[in-house]
Amino acid sequence: MPILAQSSPGGGSLTLLYKVPAFKTASLSGFIVCNRDTADTSWRLSIAKNGESDHAAQYLYFDTRIPKNESSINSLDFDLEGGDEVRVYAAGTKVSFNLFGVISPP
Repeated sequence: MPILAQSSPGGGSLTLLYKVPAFKTASLSGFIVCNRDTADTSWRLSIAKNGESDHAAQYLYFDTRIPKNESSINSLDFDLEGGDEVRVYAAGTKVSFNLFGVISPP
């Protein structure tokens, strides 16, 4: 699957990882979270329909623990529409996110 987005956000804030382009559909297949630090940390993933403000119902993963120097490989199997956003959060500063999927016309 092609890479849709990659990010290594600063710790402690919800960050936009990917926004589906207008008039397109994104078929998400998976994402990988990598903790590059020597300490355990946690991460979150949320989906915001049409870029809505953050709220609890959007979270697919919340404060999920990831051990030091490890990766978490996660499968996804759903479609997002134009304007939908994938957002990530890392408690630590050395966490990388990679999102995989395919973009197509709606």
